Amino acid sequence: MESRIARLRARLKTGDPDMTSDEIEAAIVRAEAKRAALMAVESDPKEGAGLLAARANAAELYRRQIALGLGGDPRATPKVRS
Repeated sequence: MESRIARLRARLKTGDPDMTSDEIEAAIVRAEAKRAALMAVESDPKEGAGLLAARANAAELYRRQIALGLGGDPRATPKVRS
């Protein structure tokens, strides 16, 4: 992530034929925000573990809904289709 931000800053200084300075600045802001979010999760291992557990739980719920929908449960079918 650091190298991407450095490359974007260099492109901002030297100019880029494919991107305007506003586009490059917006890309820098997005990359810095992503870096900050990643660092926040890395600094709090409990939060990172909680996110992983939430994903696993959500995946299991979706698998159950799909199984019910494929099994012919009329209440689950609309959820599976959406």
